[in-house]
Amino acid sequence: MDAKDFNVVVYDTVLNEVIKTTNAIPNDVKSMIKNENVVERPTNMFSLADLADMDPTHRAAIEIKKNIILGRGWKFLESGHKNKMKELERFMLDPNDDFSETIDDILDKFIDDKEIFGMGYLECAKIGDKKVIYHLPARDLYAKALTNGGKLVAGKVAKWIQISPDSTKQEFLDFNTTKKISNGTHYVVQLKNYTSKSSFYGLPRYIAAISAIIENIYIKEYGMAFFKNDARPAVAILMTGGVWGDAQKKAIMEYLGTELKGASNSHKLLVLHTDEKDAEIEIKELSKTMDGNFLAETEKNRDEIARVHGPIPPKLLGISEGSGIGGGGESIGELKTFIEVVINKKQKEIENFINKVLMKLFELDFNPQFKFQNIDITSPKDDAIIHSMYAKIIDKSGKSVMTVDEIREDIDMPIEAKGEYMADPKNSPTDSRGGTNLDTDTEDKPDDITSINPDKNKDVENPE
Repeated sequence: MDAKDFNVVVYDTVLNEVIKTTNAIPNDVKSMIKNENVVERPTNMFSLADLADMDPTHRAAIEIKKNIILGRGWKFLESGHKNKMKELERFMLDPNDDFSETIDDILDKFIDDKEIFGMGYLECAKIGDKKVIYHLPARDLYAKALTNGGKLVAGKVAKWIQISPDSTKQEFLDFNTTKKISNGTHYVVQLKNYTSKSSFYGLPRYIAAISAIIENIYIKEYGMAFFKNDARPAVAILMTGGVWGDAQKKAIMEYLGTELKGASNSHKLLVLHTDEKDAEIEIKELSKTMDGNFLAETEKNRDEIARVHGPIPPKLLGISEGSGIGGGGESIGELKTFIEVVINKKQKEIENFINKVLMKLFELDFNPQFKFQNIDITSPKDDAIIHSMYAKIIDKSGKSVMTVDEIREDIDMPIEAKGEYMADPKNSPTDSRGGTNLDTDTEDKPDDITSINPDKNKDVENPE
C-alpha cells in the first residue's frame, strides 16, 4: 500500500461531514505546489493526524515513547560560562510570550509531531535582547525549495510556508541555511527522519504497519455497527417439511428487528413453532467463526503495531502475556532493552538538535550540553550500591568518579544537607569537598549502633 494513497477519511467538525483526505489539502497549497516551487509532501499529513487518534495501540505507543524520551526532565551539563548558563536556564523556563508555556511543553508537542509525522518544527526568533522559541504544527508546514538556474536544489529550503486550518498563510526563513540570526526575523528549524521518498520531509517509522492500524480501525467500526444494528450473530432460520406464510415471515422479521435488536436485548429467548406436523425449524449461525477471526486479527495487528514502534514491551501497552515466566525481572529487562535500543538514540538526536539551536540562537561559542534525565528503572538499593562504588573509585590525584554533591543531585536531593548528621565527620568516608577520604576505611559493611553515635545511643544500649 502506498503511504500517499492509503484510504482514511477526515471528519470536518465545522461542516459535520466526512470528507476525502485529498479534499482536506488547502487549495492554496495545490496552487503553490504547481506554481511556486513548493514541494509536495510524501504522505497525507491529515490522515496521519487522524490515525494517531483513532487506534488505541498506536496512540499509546506514541505516548509511551514520548514520555520515556522526556524522562525526568532535562539539565545542562556545562559547568562553566556561569552568566550565559543562567540566561539559558531562565530562557528554558520562559521561552516565549505564552506565560504558561515552558520548554518542557514545547518539547512535548515537538516529540508528538515527530512520532506522528516523522518530523517536528520549531519557530525561532530574536527580538531585541529577547530570544523566543515556539512549536509549529508539522501538519501545517510546507517547504519552498531553493532554486539554482531554475532547478530545485535537493534538500535545500528557501522558505517554510505555514497554512493554518483557517487558511491563514505565513512565511518563515529556513534556520539551517541562515548563517546569522537577524533581529526581528522569524525562522523555522526542522528535525526529520530520513526517508528515500523525500529530500525535504520525513516519514514516521510506523508507516510499515499502516495497514494494520487502518484494519484495526475498520474492525472497531464494524463492531460498533454490529452492536448498534444487531447485537447478535447473523442467523438463518430454516424450515424443512413446511412453508412459511407471508404473515409468519413478516412477524418474525419485525420481531427480530425490534425485540432482539441492541445490546440490552442480548441473551433473550426466541421461541418458534409451527402447526405443520412434519415440519422442522433450524436456526443456523452464519458469522460466529468470522467474528472470532476478527478478534484474532485485531490482536495480530496490535502486536505488529507494537513491534514497528520499538518494539515496545507488551506490559507498557497493558498487554498481559500468559507465557511469561520471568516475572518483574523480565519486564525490567525488556524495558531496559527498549530504552537502550530505541529511546537513547531518539534522546541523543533531540539533545544534539536542541544544543545546535541554542548555540545559534544565543550565538554561543560553547556547547551548553542540554541532556534529558532518564527514568530510573533500578531500585533505590541498587542505586545506593552503584553510587557507593563510584564514590570509591579514584584516580591518581585522589578524585572519585562521583562526589557526594553529584550523588545528591543524581537522586534529586538538595546539595546542602539539612538536620543532624548521623556520622562523625572525622570518620566519614568523604572529605569536606565531597571526595573520598583516603584515611578512612570504606569497606561495605553495616555500622553497628555504637559506631554511629555512641553518646546518643547510650540509653538504647543500656536502658537501665
